[in-house]
Amino acid sequence: MTKTFTVAVSGPSCSGKSTCVRFIRQIFSNTTIVYEDDFYLPDAELPIDPETGYQNWDTAEAINFNKLVDVLRYTKREGRLPEGYTSREDTWETGGSKSVSTEVLDELRQMVEQRLKEKGMEDTRLVFVDGFMLYNEQPLLRELSLKLLLRAPKEILAQRRIDRGPYITAEGEWSDPPGYFELVWKSYVKYHKNIFEGGNVDGELRGEIKEEGMEVSRLEGGNEERLRWVVGRILEKMCQ
Repeated sequence: MTKTFTVAVSGPSCSGKSTCVRFIRQIFSNTTIVYEDDFYLPDAELPIDPETGYQNWDTAEAINFNKLVDVLRYTKREGRLPEGYTSREDTWETGGSKSVSTEVLDELRQMVEQRLKEKGMEDTRLVFVDGFMLYNEQPLLRELSLKLLLRAPKEILAQRRIDRGPYITAEGEWSDPPGYFELVWKSYVKYHKNIFEGGNVDGELRGEIKEEGMEVSRLEGGNEERLRWVVGRILEKMCQ
């Protein structure tokens, strides 16, 4: 029976999650990606932030987690996405799509192929879950083999968000109104401070969270460094 290994790649908005998992798809064969952003509620049903009056895309109440978990379970069981499921997220190019060279991707692909062959794991299926909020829902957590969190300094994330341009939604497009990133960051801290020592999201994970299998990237570093880190963590967990 083919084994399935499920990896969550989470982190704040513009931390490089989607860029990373798309590179990963070029390195690990037999890979499927489930994007959390495909499970937003319809635009008109999104919650409104009471302080700003803006639609809040960065709160747990904006995501249909039940549907996300159902699709993830199906994908793990069947080795493919459900019939009729089309990912909107997978159709647009990420800002860092050319930030890692072909030579590096070839190097990592060969390393992965050799390591998995040595372990007799060439046929293992990998399912990746890409999303900004993956570690607050217990039904989702129970489906994950490895939990990774990518980070970057707040000021860099803010600039990337500005540079990103309009975001294509299920019903149109969204452009951040003035000051919106502060709402984005506030929500990220709200939902993630409980897993860090002293609530400092730029600091260290709490000991018990590490013991539960979550790992967090350094704040510094470019896409190649983050990609190498993610590949290393996956191989270590798969082959242990």
